[in-house]
Amino acid sequence: MCGAAAESILLSTAIAAHGEEETLALFRSANGRSRVEKKLLGQAREQLRKEISGSFGLLKYWRDEASHGGPSNIGDNEAFTSLATLLRLANLVDSAWLELMAPPKAG
Repeated sequence: MCGAAAESILLSTAIAAHGEEETLALFRSANGRSRVEKKLLGQAREQLRKEISGSFGLLKYWRDEASHGGPSNIGDNEAFTSLATLLRLANLVDSAWLELMAPPKAG
């Protein structure tokens, strides 16, 4: 569930930054989750990109691991770490909101 919550953070932030239609079309395309993440973090500072991507990476792994209906090796320690990572991700996005909402720089 933490992976799904992280995905909701990603989508709601990307929708706020780039619009619903564009974001959902990108999300539904091949490798959509990764493409939305790259678009959202494309203009962010390197340190912020690393922190947010690292949080998404771990949560995506556990989400994908747990979502296929087979037995999973995710135990109490991973669940606790997942919750802590989700909280950190939410705090990162909240504290960097204005930076994430900034329009792309002309290049």
